[in-house]
Amino acid sequence: MRVITIIGARPQFIKSSPVSKALKNADIQEITVHTGQHYDANMSAVFFEDMGLPKPQYRLECGGLERQEMLAKIQAELTPIFTEEKPDFVLVYGDTNSTLAGARTANELNIPLIHVEAGLRSFNQEMPEEHNRVETDRRSKILFTPSENAVRNLSEEGFTNKEIHIETIGDVMFDALLQFQSKAHWIEEMGNLAIFEKEFGLVTVHRFENISNRDKLSQLVDELNEVHATQIPLYMLLHPSTRKRLKEFGLKLNIHQAPPVGYLQMLWLLRQCTI
Repeated sequence: MRVITIIGARPQFIKSSPVSKALKNADIQEITVHTGQHYDANMSAVFFEDMGLPKPQYRLECGGLERQEMLAKIQAELTPIFTEEKPDFVLVYGDTNSTLAGARTANELNIPLIHVEAGLRSFNQEMPEEHNRVETDRRSKILFTPSENAVRNLSEEGFTNKEIHIETIGDVMFDALLQFQSKAHWIEEMGNLAIFEKEFGLVTVHRFENISNRDKLSQLVDELNEVHATQIPLYMLLHPSTRKRLKEFGLKLNIHQAPPVGYLQMLWLLRQCTI
């Protein structure tokens, strides 16, 4: 059996590790396609290096684009790969643009689709991710859910009445945590160790609905600066998209900042932080 796995964003690199291991143990051939949705070293390459992930057989260059343009480009580049490789299944994770593009391409070529983390819902229609995950579920033949709550969501949407196999496999992110938590560590790029020897709050801000609107992002910046100045020092891993919007909107963060780090460094930060 041959499976093409589509990954493109940092969480998908992490999720793919335990699943890829399971596929290998089951003697299932996996062909990995990295769409390039997250494309710089701190957003991509470091994950493969730190976690010992096998290099993808295919690497696309589809990062840094707006949603519709990215979807179209990924689909166009996946089509000849799927046609050449002739997989038995296409496997996608979560709710990114790479997820939806993989799902649409698989459907167009009549290749059965597997969705890992199926059934999750935010019930927030302003989130592009919500549209991605719902459409991907509807296009899938096999839905691997992380929880009974996800199964209930699917049941309420009528999925149990369709010819779709639903299986609860648990949280693959938790599987990855168990696999890698003992390897968590600090690196110099994160800043002086003294920052982390006292109480601090760990911050990430990158959701589209939080950074695309100037008023909303301005409010977040003001609140973070206030907390940092009056309550507890804050440390933020600054996503490239967030950095771009801060510059575009003329907003200034007065808190500790660092570039994105790998999964093993994030685990270390989560263990060290107060909140």
